[in-house]
Amino acid sequence: MRTELDLTAVDRGNFAVLARCMALNKGHPETTLAVAKSIGAGQYVLNCAKALVSGHGLSDPNSEALGEYQEMAGGFVAALAEVGAFDAILVDMRPGTLHTSFSLLAGHGAASEHGEGIAAPVTRMIASSGALDARKATGLVALSLDLLRRSTSTNLIEQSLRISVARATDQIFISELLDAATTIASFGPDAVYADIRRALLALPSDKASRLYIVMGTDTAKRLATMEDSTGALRFPGMTPYGGTLAGLPVVTTGELSDSVLLIDAAGLAGVSDEIALRTSTAGTLDMTDPTTTKAVPGSNPVAGTHVSLFQTNSAAIMADRWFGFAPLRACCVEIFDALWGMEGSPPA
Repeated sequence: MRTELDLTAVDRGNFAVLARCMALNKGHPETTLAVAKSIGAGQYVLNCAKALVSGHGLSDPNSEALGEYQEMAGGFVAALAEVGAFDAILVDMRPGTLHTSFSLLAGHGAASEHGEGIAAPVTRMIASSGALDARKATGLVALSLDLLRRSTSTNLIEQSLRISVARATDQIFISELLDAATTIASFGPDAVYADIRRALLALPSDKASRLYIVMGTDTAKRLATMEDSTGALRFPGMTPYGGTLAGLPVVTTGELSDSVLLIDAAGLAGVSDEIALRTSTAGTLDMTDPTTTKAVPGSNPVAGTHVSLFQTNSAAIMADRWFGFAPLRACCVEIFDALWGMEGSPPA
């Protein structure tokens, strides 16, 4: 019997196979089914390919393969928690629905008997309302058609597209959290616990809170290898991919450098909605590297290298992912200039 983890792996693999078939159809959806048969795709992928031939979109309620597509897409989205901060903590956010207003009214008071029509006293009340606006994050991977014809490209598509979608999602999520966060300055490269203590005291929380520390990958690498005065690892719960710190789960993201976030996921409403596949063999990609193409302030942006898909006999696979989140209350503290473990930090 396959476990839930096995099923997720199969579904996300089928999602990549479907993307590969769509990319190989060279802009002709009616040939997707022939491509799927030629590479020995499974029944779920074949059913989705048939739906494309009939002219229905994969997310169309009238699509005969809607259920199969949703299962495959669900497996792909579930795997985003392995590489993205938003998806890693989504499980502890309050569930919501896109484009739907929400309200939260919560409180507590001493238990006692009250007569009918008499208001019960409440000693603490939290009220919040708003709407989960849809955000769109697009992941993209481009491969040559020669590579796409090889069976080994399926794993490459799945891994690359998953990282790209998670990174695009985190870019939006982390940016908006930083704008709304309470900020405190770090005490210095060696003040890891002191900084965390101050962040904890600055963030209202209780037993219902679900606290996470979110940091950049370089910060996690430094903490995972910091030694104390005896040469032992100072933070044995840390790895370059995350871990635990001060008893809290640590999640890494490529969207943070010198800042560290303390987030109460229970203070956020969140939802992951549809994800849609599309492909193209036409158009031009702007291969911009933000580390080398920044313009001088006041000047025009520096253009990156432009690559024609047609001229390079390549195809682009894009995954458009819709999601939403909104703070229900104060839920984030930013520790800025947190250069934890930088060279020159004295061992404790």
